[in-house]
This record gives sequence, C-alpha cells and structure tokens, in this order.
Amino acid sequence: MHHSQTIPHLPEIDSTRAFLSEGYPFISRRCDELGSDAIRTRLMLRPVTFLRGLDAVRGFYRAGRMTRRGAMPPTVVPLLQGKGSVQSLDGAEHQVRKKMFLDLMAPVRL
Repeated sequence: MHHSQTIPHLPEIDSTRAFLSEGYPFISRRCDELGSDAIRTRLMLRPVTFLRGLDAVRGFYRAGRMTRRGAMPPTVVPLLQGKGSVQSLDGAEHQVRKKMFLDLMAPVRL
C-alpha cells in the first residue's frame, strides 16, 4: 500500500465484538470485502489500522521504523512473552536474539 492511497474505513462504529468472535481472520475478511490490504476501524472505540501483505511487513519491520520496547503494557508482558523476549527488543539486541532463535528452529535441528 502506497502512502498516497486512502485506507478505507469499515462502516461499523466499532468492530470489537466481530474481531473478538472471528479472531485474526477478521482482518483478511474485511480487507477482501473492501479490496484493500489496509483497513481502518475502531476497537473499544479507539482508532485502529490493520495491515496485511508483504508490503506491510516490509514497512513495519524496516530497521529503525518501529520500536518494540515498551509497546506492550507491562502487565501483559509476563502473560504472553516474558521480560527480555525477542519481541520486546530493538536494534542489534533484537537481531542477535532473533538469529539465535531462528538457528535453533532451522529444519536440520528439528
């Protein structure tokens, strides 16, 4: 998705109930319905933009573009990942941990 394109909004005032009942397929279904790889809606009345596809991944993971540290509320970290998990690290620290994990999960090791 290019910056010059307008991201379509879902017509509902809020999509929380549908998102919770459908889970991640909610995103692809709505993107398909609107013919876009990006959509805007509200979850718990807060504005949210969902992205999908290779261009979104490249933009999201471009070095220096996003900060992972502090992105997740501290009360949630122990429930989902744990302090110091690769998802909460940035820069070189993230790359080193990610490489270590991917090396451990290589097909020859499984």
